[in-house]
Amino acid sequence: MRFLIDRMHDELNRVIQKPKYQEMKFEKLSVAEQSEKWAAYYRLRDDSIMTDLFEGQLMNRTTCMSCGYQGLAFDNFMDLSVEIPKKAVKFTGTVNINDCLDKFIEPEKMIDCGYKCEGCKKTVNVEKDLSIFRFPKILVIHLKRFYHSAMRREKLNTTVTFPTSQLDMRRFAPHSSKPSFGKHV
Repeated sequence: MRFLIDRMHDELNRVIQKPKYQEMKFEKLSVAEQSEKWAAYYRLRDDSIMTDLFEGQLMNRTTCMSCGYQGLAFDNFMDLSVEIPKKAVKFTGTVNINDCLDKFIEPEKMIDCGYKCEGCKKTVNVEKDLSIFRFPKILVIHLKRFYHSAMRREKLNTTVTFPTSQLDMRRFAPHSSKPSFGKHV
């Protein structure tokens, strides 16, 4: 599905001449303004019927574990690639899609990673988390069906269940101004 969407986007892209890469620094703006600036930047590079339908925006927040400074970056996506939690694979063989999405937004501590904090100007440990900031008109969720063990790659046969009537996405988009996407499956 991802390949098909990307290929169709490439063929239907309204942007003929892409602008040169530029570094984005919007720390002094509100979260909504930062999101809009990032979205405008991406639209200068990629704009097609496929982005109109399938493109959403993730908010990537990095928090300094020393001074608490938070840096934001926004990334566009055409599908969410979520993994199946290992607890489901080992114990139950069944998992709910909400558990997969919880795993996707779970904060990650990065220790001794060489990150230089904009706030305290030191090399620090950080915590990173992702959340959905803007929902696409059509949300595609890709389940990572393979995991890598020490010896080989194995396919997961875990059953993923979905709600029969609603998929409430609000908790996966805590900073979004429009978190009600996905009320009906």
